[in-house]
Amino acid sequence: MKQFPNLESDRLQPLLIVILPQNAAEVRYRVKHWSDFTTGVITQCIREGPLKRANDQYFNNIALKLNARLRGIELRGRFACDDSIEERRTFYHHGILKGADVAHSAPGTTRPSTTSLVWSYDYHASQYNAIVEIQRPKQEILSDLQMMVSKAILGFGMMNKVSPRQIIFFRDGVSEGEFEVVVKEELNAISLAIDVLWTEKNIKDPKPKLTFIIVGKRHHIAFFPTQNSIADDGKGNCPAGFVSNQEDLSHPSTTDFYLQSHGAIQGTSRSGHYTVIRDDIYGFNVNEIQELAFSLCHVYAKATRSVSIPAPVYYADLACARGAFHFSPNSSLNFGSDVASVSSGHQDINLDQWKDAFRTVNKAAGMYFL
Repeated sequence: MKQFPNLESDRLQPLLIVILPQNAAEVRYRVKHWSDFTTGVITQCIREGPLKRANDQYFNNIALKLNARLRGIELRGRFACDDSIEERRTFYHHGILKGADVAHSAPGTTRPSTTSLVWSYDYHASQYNAIVEIQRPKQEILSDLQMMVSKAILGFGMMNKVSPRQIIFFRDGVSEGEFEVVVKEELNAISLAIDVLWTEKNIKDPKPKLTFIIVGKRHHIAFFPTQNSIADDGKGNCPAGFVSNQEDLSHPSTTDFYLQSHGAIQGTSRSGHYTVIRDDIYGFNVNEIQELAFSLCHVYAKATRSVSIPAPVYYADLACARGAFHFSPNSSLNFGSDVASVSSGHQDINLDQWKDAFRTVNKAAGMYFL
């Protein structure tokens, strides 16, 4: 496993292994807030119960997470359109993969929704940083997307000393009923971030090409092989890599397809539904986009096999799930406090008060969300 070469220094990073009792949510909360937001020290929490019955696979999974968080490289993706060595170098040096998601609080509470944008920055597009924010409850549009995209592009430029030539943006968690408003607002925010940044920083390089893809997991379409001999998992599922863009299943006004990129551990595999909203990079060549998505399902840092959705989407989901840790355990405003709960159903909050209590990730924490 190679070490990422563009680190600010070659000094060793501290790493703490924390063994927790079986039920220690509060302790883990405090450990992660201290490590990810206060000090930047990398911590790996391990529960006592699983540790006592751990096998090689368990320790291998722990090692995978630690390697990625220490900026190691486990797997490299290959993108379909980058056939030549020079084209691959161009993409890896000048392209950003992004994943975005919104996570809402549970019904009956007035906690903010958490938004995340993860973006790749290294030569192999395997290392990611995360930008996490909060916004008004139950709002699906990322209200701070322009700012988040600007931060990601600036961060990429500072780390690579070059502006990105292309951006592949995967958006998670959008239902078909929300496509129109989300696409209109968020595409405009991305374009505005690029335009403003190029003007304010007087960037002479061409503006990056943009491909915007919505990835859906919550649908009711399942695929099964017509012959048992085709199924390769003994559970009657189609093999990993099965793709369908049949006209009778596709949306009449968009370019979309279903990709079953993983094998089910148990039960029925559910494919990802990909809707290509804008594509400046591949020119709506569905075969190349399918290869791109399938390749990215194999580079998820916590798994040794392909997963159901591309790695940037998974990472955005994980970053949202860490939203609670951005608040100090000692604060009266945190995602686990009774202050946030309501019984009247009134869905209004003092967002400024929440944002004042919200803490940003320490830069040294790396891929803390794994």
